[in-house]
Amino acid sequence: EAQQMKERVQELCGVMPASQKLIFKGKARQDAETVAAAGMVCGDKLMLMLSPEGVKEMKQEEERLAGEKRKQEAVEAQQMKERVQELCGVMPASQKLIFKGKARQDAETVAAAGMVCGDKLMLMLSPEGVKEMKQEEERLAGEKRKQEAVEAQQMKE
Repeated sequence: EAQQMKERVQELCGVMPASQKLIFKGKARQDAETVAAAGMVCGDKLMLMLSPEGVKEMKQEEERLAGEKRKQEAVEAQQMKERVQELCGVMPASQKLIFKGKARQDAETVAAAGMVCGDKLMLMLSPEGVKEMKQEEERLAGEKRKQEAVEAQQMKE
């Protein structure tokens, strides 16, 4: 249905369906009209027209996304190491982040390193880091065993 297409455009562009008009073969399509009823086939072109409010919504979404991108580009290697610590229990001092064959400095940002979405970043751990990670795994396994014992005891009662 045209309404489903409008909702998908909203997901991708941030433009509310009410601000969109879908046109196929010179005719505006009704929200309940199906692709088959309109006679569309794979490869056909569909025109999307936006109301002035729709254009404004799209610009606001672009600005929001640009702000998010700036925040991501400002992420420093130290912040990534701290996130690894949260996830794996390995202290930042025991970590080395390597991108394009070079160890990254803690204050270096993603943008300064030239990283883009989809790039691979290698995490190397010192021997102490490996030990910390194993200790964290053991701690989590112990917590899981305790939780399972509590649940088993509760089931008996």
